Amino acid sequence: MQKFIYLLFLLSLGLAQQPAFSVSSFNLVSGETLEVTANNLSPNSRYALTLSTPEGALFRENPRTDTKGSLTYQRVLDNEGEWSVRLKGDDIDTQLFVTVTPKVENPLTQESTVNPLSQPEPEAEPIQAAQDSESQSAESGQVTETTQAQETNPDAEENTSEVPDTETQPNTTEEESGQVQTTTEATETESNAETTEAEPVQPQPTEADQTEPTLTEPAQTETESNQPAEIELEEPSEDNAETSAETQNQSVETENTESEPSAETTASQVTSSVSLENGVLRGQGWTLEFPEGSGKTQGLIEHNNAIYAGHGNSVLKIDNQGKVLQRWILSGQIKDIKFAGKNLEIISDIGNGLSESFMLEDDQLATPVRFGNQAEMFGFLKNEAKVTDPASRLKQDATNPWLYVEAAKSATSSAEARVSLEQSVEQASTFYDLAGLSRELLASGNTDLAGNAFDKALKDFAARGYDPRLLSNMSLHEAYNFPLLPLKDAVREQNLDNAAFWAKWLRYFSSSNTPEVQKTLSSYADLLSSKGQRTEASLWRSYARAGRQTGIGNLLDNIMTSIGRLGWYGVISLLIGLLGLGLTLLFKYWEPHSLLTRRRQVAQKSTQPWARLWAVRHYSFTEKLFVVLVLASILALAALANWNDKGKEVSKLEAFGAGTLANSLASNTLSSLPNTPRSNFIRGYAAQVSGDAANAKTLYEQAGNFAPAINNLAVLSNDASLYKRALELSPGLAEARVNQGQQVGQLPFAEYTSGSVLAIPTLTDVQTALADNWQTAIAKMFINPWFGLQNVRPTNIASWLWYILQTLFLLLCLFSVLWLFIPRPKVSRNAPRNLLYHLFSLLIPGSGLADEMWGILLLVPWAFIGLDVLSKVFKWGLDLGLSFNWGLIALGVIYLINTIAFFVELASYGKRMKGLKQTNPDLAREFGLRVRV
Repeated sequence: MQKFIYLLFLLSLGLAQQPAFSVSSFNLVSGETLEVTANNLSPNSRYALTLSTPEGALFRENPRTDTKGSLTYQRVLDNEGEWSVRLKGDDIDTQLFVTVTPKVENPLTQESTVNPLSQPEPEAEPIQAAQDSESQSAESGQVTETTQAQETNPDAEENTSEVPDTETQPNTTEEESGQVQTTTEATETESNAETTEAEPVQPQPTEADQTEPTLTEPAQTETESNQPAEIELEEPSEDNAETSAETQNQSVETENTESEPSAETTASQVTSSVSLENGVLRGQGWTLEFPEGSGKTQGLIEHNNAIYAGHGNSVLKIDNQGKVLQRWILSGQIKDIKFAGKNLEIISDIGNGLSESFMLEDDQLATPVRFGNQAEMFGFLKNEAKVTDPASRLKQDATNPWLYVEAAKSATSSAEARVSLEQSVEQASTFYDLAGLSRELLASGNTDLAGNAFDKALKDFAARGYDPRLLSNMSLHEAYNFPLLPLKDAVREQNLDNAAFWAKWLRYFSSSNTPEVQKTLSSYADLLSSKGQRTEASLWRSYARAGRQTGIGNLLDNIMTSIGRLGWYGVISLLIGLLGLGLTLLFKYWEPHSLLTRRRQVAQKSTQPWARLWAVRHYSFTEKLFVVLVLASILALAALANWNDKGKEVSKLEAFGAGTLANSLASNTLSSLPNTPRSNFIRGYAAQVSGDAANAKTLYEQAGNFAPAINNLAVLSNDASLYKRALELSPGLAEARVNQGQQVGQLPFAEYTSGSVLAIPTLTDVQTALADNWQTAIAKMFINPWFGLQNVRPTNIASWLWYILQTLFLLLCLFSVLWLFIPRPKVSRNAPRNLLYHLFSLLIPGSGLADEMWGILLLVPWAFIGLDVLSKVFKWGLDLGLSFNWGLIALGVIYLINTIAFFVELASYGKRMKGLKQTNPDLAREFGLRVRV
């Protein structure tokens, strides 16, 4: 009984340790803070926390638990409706829902009230109440709106109208206070039969006044100034635009007759209104239009005596004369601009349903900008400059570098054009605009400016946490205006000058992740060689090869990843090789099988016509083992092919091919990584580039004895001894060698990095992290081949057909393994061979050397490369990665080695047949050999 009680106690403890997830409240008021808590989670681990707004926008965070497994997170919820909160990790996946309701305030105390002169006062002390309310409204400096129907007490209105403004705010009018007073229920008051008629203090607003967005400037006092006033985004119709302007002017005139503002106060305020109509910003006496293809105009707000508007992926600061004062370029299309205390919060759309938030504090971005992967966004600024009169637009907007390029095209002199082009490079601030400018500048003959622009582009690329070795997406490479395509065009046109310019910059992008870059650099080397510049050609070939040698991971991991990328192409190649081996061995043992058949006929025993297919009974043990190894290789390749396909499907490689792992898209994908040492290395790199040194250190330590992680940890901790340790684990680690002061030509981009060089996560690391390691994939295949083959079925093969194929293959494997233990007939050991055997052993490299294990070193490469060459000839679409010429060269070398081995084996075969005739003449005669008496 005591043991049973102990058992119940332990079970209760186990239940108590289950992960718990809760929120502070399931019903919040707009503007309140939601607190999320979770307990009993894995200590010091990252979890994926996703908040979904009622409109469907997603906010993703990756909070970390403490040493006790507890987690807390807070966020202000301002969107009304139902929010979903989801916490996901290895030990929890829970979703809760929180409802946000509108904020209801006391109409007598809230800041958002109408002018107290138009509000009914209580019977006691009406004048003092009106003064207090008016003073509070003037200090708030915000747009106010009447939310209640006016009461019909004429005496109260009379008392209210008698209160002078100058008692509470001398020398300050309603216009100066920045209030817009609107009566929203005038219609309801007019329709009320019990309402008595009273004279208003000021003209009643029209419908246009209720709908037109207006821009106001807050009053500046000694204690508080520049209080933000948000601009409504509803666009007024064209019909009521004039009515609104007239009504507003009338209101201003009425107020001016009541009180004279000081000249100093009036000069410091913006009194114009701004509207947004069909993407066009309109102010008093100015407009700002944007050409097509430059993005949408979204987000409009007044702050610090200026207008802030979002267009494309830019936020523009505009003065009251319509001049663009400043521009901030963010990660994606601007969705909204709103207040966050005394600062501005900017929301941008980065694609894939994700949004990103930036804080603008004192006209400075609080965090670095890394861009999304939407290719069209990188042309927004260039398209914005496609206006009919660039020179006039420059006077209004001097922040767009492409306007200077357009103005240079219509310049009256070359000197004037040169100045405009120099200003374009000086004004540009993003790497993709600078790289695009370098194309324009080179085309116009300004090679020096083009070089300066691209140099500045690479500096900005590095400063934002990008690395060219991570830019494996060639579509984004072109969207960034980087030099792959221009170099290809220059090589095709045999333009040595342009090719030399672009090759210099493309070299920085050569790595094991960018084979197309390496190929293009090799083509440039071929062009130099064809022009007689053999020394330069040799140098550029070494640059291309250096990119291939920049492998930073475990060498065996890289090899297995490369094999896995062959996919089912490798499986088909080995099956073809196995078929060729079977045919060769069939003809090798044709004579001994025929001899045994004749003996059975003499003994009057039946023989089946398909018995000759059982040639495996004549194989030597080495040949049987050769076949078993080829079958095992096919199983391993199938496992690696599935491992590679699974990694591609899960990893969303476009997030890892943009040049950085510090942007929100990559961060979203990193949150889905399993908790493995290789995943910790990748997360650690992303944290280090993002500036989270403490988290990066912890993750690197959890990555284990992985040389790239140790190198980056050495950079983080400034510990030179760790570089030696990294080189002990991986002697070819270029980053650690550079950090020790060695000269390495593999990392040209190191000159643009500040300080030591980080080892980057390669596609091999991503593959290993997301689809587990290759050892596990192969182990699962051999532990249970039946289920292993079921899990690797290609999607384009029907399940019933795959079931038949895997059954036949596994029976072949079983049959081949069993024959290892069955001895062959004695007559098969030294039998004559026919002409077809010699022909097949010569045509199928390695098949005639199956009784010597090294023959597999010829058979497998022949199968891979041979199928690749045939694919290029007949355009089957298979690709091993070799060019056609290199494939032919490799096949030539294989056939040369096989031919030499064939004649050596043929000489040995002749000696064996002479020995057979001498030692066993009777058997030789049975084989049909001529034996001297």
